[in-house]
Amino acid sequence: MKRERWRCAARFSPIETAERGGDLAAAALRWFDDRPGDDESRKAVLLAAERLESEGDLDRALDLCFRVGQSEGGTLRGEAAVRAGKIASAMKDYSAAEEWFLRAADATGDPAERKGRIERAAAGSFLHAREAEERESWDEAADRYARTASEYDSTSVAVDAIRAELRCRTAGDDAERAIAVAAALSARTAGDTLSADAVRFAAARFAERGNHGEAGDLLQIAFSIAQRPADLLAGAAEYEAAGAVPEADGLLTELTERFARHEAAAEGAFRLAMIRLKQERYDEAASWFDRSLASGASPGVSAAQVRFHEGEARLAAGDSAAAAAVFHKAAAAGEGATGRAEWYAARAHFAAAAIARGALDRAIAAWRRGERREGPADLLASYVEDLRKGIAARFENITTGPMIELAGALELYGRTAHLREWERGNIPSAGLVEPYFSDAAALYASAGATGRPGANPYASLADTLVRFGEEELERNAPPAAADIDTSVAGWFDAHSDALSRRLLATERADALWSTAMELYEMQESGPAVTEWNGRAGVSVALRGAEANHAAAALLREAPLPPSASEEERRLYGDLLREKAASYEERAAAWIEKIEEATAGDAVRSLSQRLLSVENGNGEGRER
Repeated sequence: MKRERWRCAARFSPIETAERGGDLAAAALRWFDDRPGDDESRKAVLLAAERLESEGDLDRALDLCFRVGQSEGGTLRGEAAVRAGKIASAMKDYSAAEEWFLRAADATGDPAERKGRIERAAAGSFLHAREAEERESWDEAADRYARTASEYDSTSVAVDAIRAELRCRTAGDDAERAIAVAAALSARTAGDTLSADAVRFAAARFAERGNHGEAGDLLQIAFSIAQRPADLLAGAAEYEAAGAVPEADGLLTELTERFARHEAAAEGAFRLAMIRLKQERYDEAASWFDRSLASGASPGVSAAQVRFHEGEARLAAGDSAAAAAVFHKAAAAGEGATGRAEWYAARAHFAAAAIARGALDRAIAAWRRGERREGPADLLASYVEDLRKGIAARFENITTGPMIELAGALELYGRTAHLREWERGNIPSAGLVEPYFSDAAALYASAGATGRPGANPYASLADTLVRFGEEELERNAPPAAADIDTSVAGWFDAHSDALSRRLLATERADALWSTAMELYEMQESGPAVTEWNGRAGVSVALRGAEANHAAAALLREAPLPPSASEEERRLYGDLLREKAASYEERAAAWIEKIEEATAGDAVRSLSQRLLSVENGNGEGRER
């Protein structure tokens, strides 16, 4: 309606002529200058400003509003300020927009209209702060948001400004002020999900930086806003990570007492039990573990895990019989499970076996001294049963008696630990198996089984590694020069890829065979297998020399890049020869092992044959 009044006034004024000529703003300003105290002239200027704004000429439109807004007297100063604020907002000059809307608020006596204009001023202040946030000027942005929240405390923007300040204090790593802002947010927004989420977000960021104590404080504040039990659990975890055990204890106690039926209570009881366990308050810990299971299933903790740690508490309290029973409950709880539950079930089997091992060791020692006529069969069977289930379900074909079964279990454990390292891409030392194989060898000897196949665990594992090395080479056959078809696009890259795979396979086979040699050497002083081990070691060394020599030959015979310049081909050939020399050095090292072991003329002759190099093709072959 106001716009229509301006247009009506203009229709019966001299501005009508100017509008027909297209220069409404100039005509309006002349009229305004001639009649500065006249509301009709002000209306004409505002009409011109509206026209310029619609045409996108915001600078001139703002200037016209400024003229009216600055004029003395009249009733249109407030409306001019409102329009100026809108134009400044459109120009993204939010500081100016805030100022104009405040002027507009001061120019009206209507409470509702004043409130609306102050809301707009608050929005301008908020957007001005957001500009600094978008520049990642965290302190500046946070201070601006704080001013917005303070100066426009009664507006709907205030809470948003506090959340935004928290976000910027967090981004700027200002933990102390972030916690203070979160506390202020809690005081204003009880029950507000958005505010609780904002505080949790801040907690997560500080936790990522290692500020676990501050993260715990923030999660406690998040709980005060939304009363979510999971915040108590998460806050306790952060306090524990910070070493603030009393604070963690307090949150977990509140969780278990106030929210006993909540799913988080079970995990809370478990965490309290773990704290008591670390504090060496073992009886209390065992009680809390029991209470954790009584509280129901927890998505974060399996029954196998709870029972396992309960067993630890009972064992530490000195009740090994009760601990063994609890460990077996843990194993039963995790039977057929996967993931962490399966892992804790396996650990429970190990723990139960460890309890039995003490009695078993004493029984075996007595038996070795001749104080017992029969082996400790019952203890041995229980020990082997737990080891078999705990290590792997593949403990099979161990049926020849309790002593051999125990030796087989120890050997399989050592083999499993060693071979898993290879499967993971590591190169384990042969010494990794020594604690297990030394016991196994002693048990084989005690059982009179040293002559049976496989009674030498070192040689058995070494044979496996030798086979693995051969399989590596078989899976990565060398590129055959005769098969290269240079007419096929990409032949050189395909050949290079095949050569790289073969070289990697050679290096892995070399590592496998080196470890096998160590294993053969470990048992050289063992019972009746020295000669066999020596022959096997020579065979492996010969194979290592042959494989490395073959790798060197592949490098010397490798084709040169077809599209390279002469200089590039020369450099490429030098690299091939340098790499080939490293493989020849490794072959020579294998030959030295053979010569040290045999000192035979036949071996020296073989060394010369393997290390001989044809010099005619040293620069590589062109294709």
